[in-house]
Amino acid sequence: MKESRKVILGLVCLCGAITIVLLPSGCDLFSAGGGTGTLQIFITDAPFPFALVTEASVTITRIEVRPDSSVDDETADAEDDPDDGDDEDEDENSDDDETAEAGEGDSDDAGSAFVTILDEGVSFNLLELQNGVTASLASANLGAGSYSQIRFIVSSGHVVLADGREFDLTVPSGDQTGIKLRFDFTIMGDETTTLLLDVDVSKAFVPIPGGDVNDASQIQSFLFKPSVALRITEVESTGTASGEVADESDAPLGGVSVSAFLGDVEVTTTATAEDGSYVLSGLEPGTYSILHSLAGFTEQTIPDVEVTAGADTAVDPVVLAAE
Repeated sequence: MKESRKVILGLVCLCGAITIVLLPSGCDLFSAGGGTGTLQIFITDAPFPFALVTEASVTITRIEVRPDSSVDDETADAEDDPDDGDDEDEDENSDDDETAEAGEGDSDDAGSAFVTILDEGVSFNLLELQNGVTASLASANLGAGSYSQIRFIVSSGHVVLADGREFDLTVPSGDQTGIKLRFDFTIMGDETTTLLLDVDVSKAFVPIPGGDVNDASQIQSFLFKPSVALRITEVESTGTASGEVADESDAPLGGVSVSAFLGDVEVTTTATAEDGSYVLSGLEPGTYSILHSLAGFTEQTIPDVEVTAGADTAVDPVVLAAE
């Protein structure tokens, strides 16, 4: 059996979104005698009172994948890569979500046992993973074949407000239950697969009270809802959209919420950097409308933004007028 490349799980954040990346090999699934291939996962983030929050972190304690019957049992076991994890040097540049019991070797009604590919706690501040920045999450070797589900054990969250208050957030039975995403992907022998896991901060961390919050002192607590905040796409089959936002004096605006809509469905959200720039990642090919919003300013939408796989689409510069 051929020696496989390592499987790397990465983390990318766009203002509240986590991203997993799988890079398909382009070969026949059962060519070269099967073997093992590489899985990569990254994380990214997604509107949210960004100006009022200095940290929005999540802790992931385990990741599992479920192989189909086509995967060779002898090569299905995942091997952790000791060099991988929360490494600052590697920082660069949903489907059907449901809660399920998560145990090593666990299986669904009509599928193979789940295989653990990450089994140690790693934490990420999603606000540091915006606008295309990614971070490595884990690494493992997987047997060549088809996979249909990924399960994440998200055990806790942590929020720090601009006024210095901190909130520790937990998921009931977080060390035993998981967020299961149904997603079909393949592992090719001696090849690397990369997925993007998008974690929407605005959905994962819900401030209480809700509504239009303009001051950190208005926030009394948070609901932590990671089960509705995760989205997975294949990197090679998606594209990005990028642009810049300024005020009427042409000064760049940071902390602007930028959301991509496909029809009436919000796909993902990010926030502008201090220089007013933004990047929306993991967009399936299609025609989007891009909404730009910031408290104290009039919202503006750019319609008919065409996104193609493997390319970046430049969105027309946006100027927001003060209300």
